[in-house]
Amino acid sequence: MDLIQFYKPTLNRKDMDAVLQTMVDEKIGPGEKKKEFENLFLTLTEKDNCISLRTYLDALEIALKIAGCKKGSRVGVSVISPSIYSLVAERLSVELVLIDIDSENCCLDYEKAIAKDCEILLVHEAFGSLPINDGFLENSPVIIEDISQSLGSNYNNFSAGHISDIVVSSFEENNMVSTAGGAIVAVNGKEKSDLLAEFNLNYREMTDLNASLGIIQLKKFNERQSRRKEIFKVYQNSLLKTKHKLFGLMNIDFENTGSGFCVLLNSKPEDVIKFALKYQVPCRRSFANCVGKDRFQDFDSFPIGSVYIMRAVDFPLYPYLTRDEIEAISRVIAHMP
Repeated sequence: MDLIQFYKPTLNRKDMDAVLQTMVDEKIGPGEKKKEFENLFLTLTEKDNCISLRTYLDALEIALKIAGCKKGSRVGVSVISPSIYSLVAERLSVELVLIDIDSENCCLDYEKAIAKDCEILLVHEAFGSLPINDGFLENSPVIIEDISQSLGSNYNNFSAGHISDIVVSSFEENNMVSTAGGAIVAVNGKEKSDLLAEFNLNYREMTDLNASLGIIQLKKFNERQSRRKEIFKVYQNSLLKTKHKLFGLMNIDFENTGSGFCVLLNSKPEDVIKFALKYQVPCRRSFANCVGKDRFQDFDSFPIGSVYIMRAVDFPLYPYLTRDEIEAISRVIAHMP
């Protein structure tokens, strides 16, 4: 067996046909396909209004501005959030406040964020986990929920995107839905919808060419998510045979969307990565490019997050893995040193 691909975009012939038809129609800029894509996303997330954009960075910037972000604002993020958060903080001249993760759900620790007087919380839901914490639902600073990796996760009818009136989702090739690049900002309420409409989106709106790629994926989202969940369960059963720990919320009522399979090792990541490659299975450090990658030795400030930065790895998980590939990956998981 050749080395298994770590990522493989969830695209089939119908997706390609949709893109080709858009090209044949000679309408590849922002237009009707973009609007259709946005309406499908609103239906899926139960939001009132949204705009789809060409880059994740644009989406984060607009979401922060809608949240009231100004120069010098204190924006709280978990220490394992993606490094692109640092880029948007620089663009907006805001102070990015790094916060440890919650030991139960591996999302931003709400109590620590409150203690640091953050005005806005940008909540990254890594590997499908959800910040199940009543504190997020009352007496909170303004919250932006980043569901790039959690779209479809569910806990007792509480779904990703439901803790905030401002939601961001990226659509890169490794996300739950891919438009070959781009992202979306979705909001609830007339006030936020009005703010959304005020932005000058010249050269920033998603094109129909990209949107057409995402439309069929959103229409088939439940089907493909079901496949992800099946694979996740196979991996999870294999992990139970080891001394290692699954990343994220472990409540019996929690349904992980299966955006990835992340493990906190009880051994050296280098040993596991080398072991996996012997069997043509790719394995990588999960948070090698997070905002806290240079702070992982600061155990006093980040006693939980530091451990995940140093010892968390993840494995391929996408709907088009073959049966043989799933078996190979699950065997490696079950026998990790």
